[in-house]
Amino acid sequence: MNLKGLIKISDSKSFKEKFFTCEGRLNRKPFILRIVVIWILTMIIQEIIGAVIDPETSPFAFLGVYLVLSMPILVSSIMITIRRLHDTEHSGWWWLAMMIPIVNLYVMYLTYFKKGTAGYNHYGADPIVDGKGEDII
Repeated sequence: MNLKGLIKISDSKSFKEKFFTCEGRLNRKPFILRIVVIWILTMIIQEIIGAVIDPETSPFAFLGVYLVLSMPILVSSIMITIRRLHDTEHSGWWWLAMMIPIVNLYVMYLTYFKKGTAGYNHYGADPIVDGKGEDII
């Protein structure tokens, strides 16, 4: 199976520009796929650390190593969420509302289901131009 046929992969943007910037906009498909990639990385890191450090015998060592290795993943997921909120013409500060019960449902609706603003908005150009979106991964 050809992976390039399933998802658009290109070197037009660096890894940092795709995962570690909060400037610009990100439409739904790349957002959801990048969140899935982040989730898979989190599970892999947890399993590797669990195989190396036994959480039963040394829970603090497990937790410490897990927190250190998970920080870049947490930062990346926040940055991606901010860019997705920008696509719906909302401030990136709305990601903090994910911590408030009931309000977090609205933010989840914005990030996962609401179509982005067509055309240019306060946060930049539309990521979907002439049917061409941003590279997925």
